[in-house]
Amino acid sequence: MATSIYVSGHDIHRLAHYAHWIPGTRGLIAPFMASAFPTWTFNELYGTIARSGLITRRGQEFSRRHLPRGTIGLEVHRSGVITQDDGSSTSPARFASWERDDGHRISEHLAVQMPIHEGTILHLPHNSRLIPAAEYPNFVVPAAAVRRELAASTDAWVGHIAADLMDHRLDIAVASATLSRLFIDPERFPHGDPTEEVGRGVVYTTTATGRQLRAPLSAQERDAYVRHHTMYTTSMEHLVDRAIARNGRALIIDLHSYPLAPHHYENPTRRRPEICIGADHHHTPDALLTAALNAFSPGYDTAINEPYAGTYVPGRHYQGDTPVASIMIEIRRDMLRTQSRRRRIVAAIDTMLTAASQR
Repeated sequence: MATSIYVSGHDIHRLAHYAHWIPGTRGLIAPFMASAFPTWTFNELYGTIARSGLITRRGQEFSRRHLPRGTIGLEVHRSGVITQDDGSSTSPARFASWERDDGHRISEHLAVQMPIHEGTILHLPHNSRLIPAAEYPNFVVPAAAVRRELAASTDAWVGHIAADLMDHRLDIAVASATLSRLFIDPERFPHGDPTEEVGRGVVYTTTATGRQLRAPLSAQERDAYVRHHTMYTTSMEHLVDRAIARNGRALIIDLHSYPLAPHHYENPTRRRPEICIGADHHHTPDALLTAALNAFSPGYDTAINEPYAGTYVPGRHYQGDTPVASIMIEIRRDMLRTQSRRRRIVAAIDTMLTAASQR
């Protein structure tokens, strides 16, 4: 019997769902624990976490379900001790956790907020500024330079857009990377991505200004990062599978923001409009692209696939035969600097989604 277990933020959300008298009176808790967390009782696991004071409730929520800021998971020991993880943990329990549920689970790499009816997945892969403490020694630039790189590379203000959209609609699940893209970039292909040539592949070796960020990786070191990338991708695959099972389809809105001035590795001659709509010939239906153009073009300078092209679809769903639609919305950051501007963006995305759902 394992002496500890690692739980992600999504695991805690699942556990919190059963911290209510209805599942208890219906006899649902024991079968759930036996399936999802074998050898652990509900009180031994969730009870220990809740009593620790590490997780909190918000608003009118019945149960505690939110991890502390800067924590992506918890390792719970049978002794009652809890270890917080900022992504630095190399505990065997962390990697063993992936084997639970036959791998059909959402790992600590992805923070997911699910509403009542999740028909659309709002994907925020570059929103986090959290870098594991153990990662900093791998950078060859001072901490101040890493902070500047975080400011340059993190998608600013998209978290505000996501929060406001969830207030407007009950059909959006928000999926955010828990760790910064300076740890891994989950949207790159794990092998052969063209951005590898400029040091901005799965693992960044150069900064946005072209400065060396970290030393070249050995094959073994790169494999370790790719393992985390795989966990993220599989988590997104599971989320898409869930949407298809419940709705017969999945729609991904890949949300980003970008600066007015190009980074060193970008083509300086390409337009940088207020709104860039990324489309993929396989995954972006004409009706969805039309809905996006109708929502944004009247009020914004808008372009398709310029300066960025394509959109995100995870792993085995990419160019497969599953019903997965996707569109990328890249917002120039000066369009997001004030609350009034952000509200206009939220209204446009809301209009796009409503029109797309009616086609």
